[in-house]
Amino acid sequence: MVFDPFGDFDTQGYLRNSQGLTDPESVKHVEHSLFLANLDDAIDMLRTRKVIDYGSFLDVHRILFEDFYPWAGQDRLTTAPALYITKGEAHFAQATEIRMAVDWGLTLADRNLLENCGTVLGQFALGHPFLDGNGRTIMLVFGELCYRAGFGIAWEGTDKTDYLDALTRELDDPRPAPLNAYLAPYIAARVPHEAYSKTLNELPGLSGMERFIDEGREIAGYTSDPGAKKAYEAYMAARNAAIRVEQVKTVKS
Repeated sequence: MVFDPFGDFDTQGYLRNSQGLTDPESVKHVEHSLFLANLDDAIDMLRTRKVIDYGSFLDVHRILFEDFYPWAGQDRLTTAPALYITKGEAHFAQATEIRMAVDWGLTLADRNLLENCGTVLGQFALGHPFLDGNGRTIMLVFGELCYRAGFGIAWEGTDKTDYLDALTRELDDPRPAPLNAYLAPYIAARVPHEAYSKTLNELPGLSGMERFIDEGREIAGYTSDPGAKKAYEAYMAARNAAIRVEQVKTVKS
C-alpha cells in the first residue's frame, strides 16, 4: 500500500519529492544521502540553539530534507491535517495533537531526562510530526537533549528487534515505561557532537527508529470518518489518562 496523503503519487512521486521518484528504494537512497550530507549542519544548529523546543524539530527536518521534499520543516498540521496515520496497530497523534505530544516530552526532558529518557523518546515518536523523516529528526533532537543532560545512549549496543518491541509497547501503553527499562542498560557517558555525528553516520537504520516510524505506514482514515475517529480515540484513551496522572503527580511533587 503506497502512502499517498496528497493523492498525486502517480504524477508527483512519493510525497511530492523534487525528483518525482516513485520507487521506494530510490527514495530511501536519496533520503539517506541527504541525511548524511546535512547531518553536521543540523547538529551545529542544535548545538547553538539556546532552547530546544518544538521549533527545533521543524528546523532539523528542514535542514535535513528541504532539497528533496518541498514541504520539509512543515508538520502534519500543515501538510495533512485531515488524516489519521498508523503503523501496524499503533496510532500516532492526530495532527491537532502533535505539538501537545512533543511538548509533553520536552517538559519531561527538562525535568529529568535521565530518568525519563524512554518516555521522552516515546512521546516524540507518538507525535510523529512529519509525513517522512521522523526517525532521523527525532534522533538528532533527542541526542542533543541527552548531551545537555550530561549522558548519552550507546545505540550501537541495542538490538533492533528488542528495541522495536519496547517502542511498540511504549506507544501502546506508556504506564509501565517499557522504553525506559529497555534503554537503562545503554545509558552511557555524554557523547561529543562530532562523535555523535559519526555514530549516527555508521548506525544502520538508526537502531530501528527510522524503520519503525518511517516505513510501512497506512492511512487509518480521515478525521471526518466516524469509524476512524472512534478507533483513534479508543487507542489514545489509556495513554492520555496515563499522561494526566503523571502530570498531576509531577505538579504535586
